[in-house]
Amino acid sequence: MSEAPSDDIERLFRFILSSERGSLSYGTGVVRVRGHLSSSEEASWPNRDDLTLMHEMVHQLHALTTPFLFRYCEDYRHLASEFGRWLQADPRPDKVIGELRQTLAEMEQDLDRESGADPVDGHGFSARQLIEGVASVEPLRPIATDNGAATFLKRLRSWVKGARTYLRAIDALCQVLGPEDGVRLFSTLAFVALHDEHPGEAFATMLRQLNEHPSRSRQMTSADVIDVFLPSDYSSLILRFANGEVVSRAPLWNVAGRRFARSGPIDVVHLAAANPSSLLYGSNFGSALDSTAGGAVTPLLTITEDGRARVGGPLNELPEAELRNAVLGMIVGDELTGVMLRLGLPDRPIRNACVHTTCPEHTSHLCSLAYPPPNNGHWSDCVFRQRFRDYAGVNLSDFAAQYGLV
Repeated sequence: MSEAPSDDIERLFRFILSSERGSLSYGTGVVRVRGHLSSSEEASWPNRDDLTLMHEMVHQLHALTTPFLFRYCEDYRHLASEFGRWLQADPRPDKVIGELRQTLAEMEQDLDRESGADPVDGHGFSARQLIEGVASVEPLRPIATDNGAATFLKRLRSWVKGARTYLRAIDALCQVLGPEDGVRLFSTLAFVALHDEHPGEAFATMLRQLNEHPSRSRQMTSADVIDVFLPSDYSSLILRFANGEVVSRAPLWNVAGRRFARSGPIDVVHLAAANPSSLLYGSNFGSALDSTAGGAVTPLLTITEDGRARVGGPLNELPEAELRNAVLGMIVGDELTGVMLRLGLPDRPIRNACVHTTCPEHTSHLCSLAYPPPNNGHWSDCVFRQRFRDYAGVNLSDFAAQYGLV
């Protein structure tokens, strides 16, 4: 990743994560990370901030290579685009609010709904458990390689504070195959499951099949998992990108997808996507791909707590003027997404890290994904307030009052 050019862009970026350590905006691809990004010279690497960034990078890789999460992101982008049109409409039809709330609720349910039955306790799995599980396992994988699965699992539990969302799927697999082979094959099995419309059910089905002959199953490789559980005639998302299909509504995601898909032999690309640590650390399958592979799955824009921004992937190749416009477009997209989520999920807890609590807009929390003025500045310096007024033709406070958000 390279530094975003000049100070006037960096002034846009301020820490807004509040109590979260990191986040990925599925609509824009913006990654926010608490703390700072260490250099390779730091003896403690990988430190906690590096692990958080890598966690979000695994999310980005899944968003680009697994059909389930890719569709979720595309639906999210479409919803945000339609919301932007609604904001500028005069008058704004009230029925859209009900439709927005129903759609967002259904999208959340699709991530959290548990389905299937694992062979040990009969409980199901959710897509979120698979997505978050892999993103937590892969940054720590070198621990398993160097110190064994028991040490790895202990470190994993500590990092995620024992949260079930992150541990449910890998714990179930380890009960079937044992810790060493469960840790080794978990991410590939989740990758395959995320190619299904019902990932939780698909994961549970694979566990039941593995449990029929556990000794034989423990001999499987990552390539075996893909060969056995993905149909030979299945046209994967990676293959579609490799064939030049325009798959995404976002041009930059098409560029990133094609580059990654064409970065090496298609079988090896699938194995690298199924084992993200090989890309994070340049090992195993990742080392067999060309230099474009890592860049293709690097976050388009990473913002750190100290207010600095780094651009990556296809953004690196844009001329400075185009880069500024692209970055500003991503920032505006995030700002409006924050408004959409506040209106569409009104009961959802909002983390608003802006310290300017005397601002008349603060109590509505419509600005939770906007970048506030510096702590030593004044709320009237907030560019989002004016930008929203120009875009929607109404003040944030009036908008909030109109739709019962205060």
